[in-house]
Amino acid sequence: MIKHFYNYDWFNVDWTSTPSGQEIQKQANVKIELSKATSGDNTKLNLMVASGNIPDLITTNKDDPNIDLLIKNGMVLPISEFIDQYAPEIREQSEPEVFKYYNYIDGKQYFFPSFLVTPYDLQQADYNAVSGGDGVSAIRSDVYEAIGRPDMSTPDGFFNAMKAAKEKFPKLTGWYFGPFNKDLTFFKAGEFQGYMFPATQFGIHVYDVDADGQLQSGVRNPKFVDFIKFMNKMYTNGLLSAESFVDAQDIKEAKKQKGDIIVLSGIVNDFNETVKTQDNAEAGWVPLPYFADGKYFKDGSGWTATLVSKKTADPARLAKFISFMTSQTGRELDAYGVKGVHWEMKEIDGEQVPRRTSEFQTLYETDGASIRRRPGYPLILLSPMTISMAEWLRLPIPKSQITEKI
Repeated sequence: MIKHFYNYDWFNVDWTSTPSGQEIQKQANVKIELSKATSGDNTKLNLMVASGNIPDLITTNKDDPNIDLLIKNGMVLPISEFIDQYAPEIREQSEPEVFKYYNYIDGKQYFFPSFLVTPYDLQQADYNAVSGGDGVSAIRSDVYEAIGRPDMSTPDGFFNAMKAAKEKFPKLTGWYFGPFNKDLTFFKAGEFQGYMFPATQFGIHVYDVDADGQLQSGVRNPKFVDFIKFMNKMYTNGLLSAESFVDAQDIKEAKKQKGDIIVLSGIVNDFNETVKTQDNAEAGWVPLPYFADGKYFKDGSGWTATLVSKKTADPARLAKFISFMTSQTGRELDAYGVKGVHWEMKEIDGEQVPRRTSEFQTLYETDGASIRRRPGYPLILLSPMTISMAEWLRLPIPKSQITEKI
């Protein structure tokens, strides 16, 4: 039995009953027990660390302070030594970048990163396109209609529209930051660029390149002053909610679900559901454009970190499981599901590429919300399973055959 904890309360742990989940366990000859956080903070993981009782695998944000505690307390294994001893083939099956940039101060690497970017990804035209986990703002559709759908693509336009909306709907919260914005300092090193929103609206990122081509902190960007002045203007006029800085994650989620907000800044996936309101159950969200200076940028440093417990009962079996998941067969099961059930090889422009079966495509289109999580194993967060961002976007494999999204 391999026990794997995910430090995300939104994570889907019902994998073991899915067709591909069962197939992966069968082919890898393992049983997986998944667990997750019960709240949007580190409470459960903090207790694990304090007790010294941690599962075989832990997946959390790569900048989680608990990682430092786990390493300093000698609770996790250096993955480089772990791999070299039990499954050296993992290096050959993984992207080289997995083992290049993540060493601890002792020179050893202690976690598998996810969503890191490879040279291949940088060549893709849509690399910096905004996608599900990226920062964006949106306004309630009924509120937007009520104020005449004004232009909100400039700081002044955004301010004037928010002022008009707040005057018309005084009981609604003005500008609010959603449940995924856990760190509202905007400049926490290593944080996803999506959490930099709304700093990105002004063309500011965690790190920028100055006029001389030198890397500098985003706070040294000349536009940073404009950004601070704008935030202060919004707050002093009662349009920026201070509650964003103090609300717990469950409260933020409840406010988002209920729709007590005029403009919500969060990530794209925050807006996949219809707003639940007492006055207008059909209200939705209208995405707002970036300001003229706004430019989305991904630093490619990854998202999650998965660590291996030093107390794992059978490190050899655990390593072999990770090896299976980094193999071609494991990647296919992880990304596409069971061959012949969820996908099959089809000839497109003279090349054989994986595509969904007609039956599964129909099911995907008619019940996509519930189907989307079923085919693959959630170790997609573990990486190096389906490591590169292109593979996460479910592009066909192998890479030489990529022509369009599956």
